[in-house]
Parts: sequence; structure tokens; C-alpha cells
Amino acid sequence: MHLTFDYLRLHRSCWTLLRSAKDACADSLRQTFGSDYLEGENQLPFIVGYLFMCAFTADKVGKGDGSTTRGKVFLEAAGAIDVMIETGEGAVCAKMMEEYYNYAVDWDDFEDDEDSTPV
Repeated sequence: MHLTFDYLRLHRSCWTLLRSAKDACADSLRQTFGSDYLEGENQLPFIVGYLFMCAFTADKVGKGDGSTTRGKVFLEAAGAIDVMIETGEGAVCAKMMEEYYNYAVDWDDFEDDEDSTPV
């Protein structure tokens, strides 16, 4: 079966998520990395790296200020992701598959089974 998929729509959705995460975490990331951590909109994908650097920066480990900022920045990013999920924007590709190709995603297949344990 050959599917034609709207990759530009997926790209816009991902870009919206990155922009939302940047806006939600902006104060914490500026506090950690300085005011020029992102120079322009074209660097939005770097926000993922900044989030991980914030979590794993060695000089912040064990210092009271660093651990608070690390936890806070992930909660802020999670809040931005939750908003996208609640508004339905997070499922835009699954909706497209269902509407255009009559293929429904069964989300139960993706949930962890409590009885199964990794080997």
C-alpha cells in the first residue's frame, strides 16, 4: 500500500511544539544559559539540546540552584506538551491517517502492559 502523507503539516505541528516549549521554558533557560541561548527562530530545534544540557550539566549537579532549575525546566516543557495534547494538536497525524486513509490508530497497542516486564 502506498500512502501520501502531509509531511509539511507534521513539520508545522512539530515546529509549533518546539515554539511552545521554548516559550514555556524561556525564563529558566535564560537563567541557566544566558539571554542569547537562541539567536533566531531557525534554531528552535536546539531547544531539545538545551533541555538535556540543563538536565545533565555536570557543574550544576549537587548545587541547590541547579537542581531546582533542572526540575522546573522539565515541568515547564511538559506543560507545553500537555497543552498540545489536550487541544488535539498532538494527534494531528493520527487524525489525518484516520480521515484520509480510513486507518485508525489503536492507542491501547502503545500503552505499557503492567504484566509484561522487559527481559
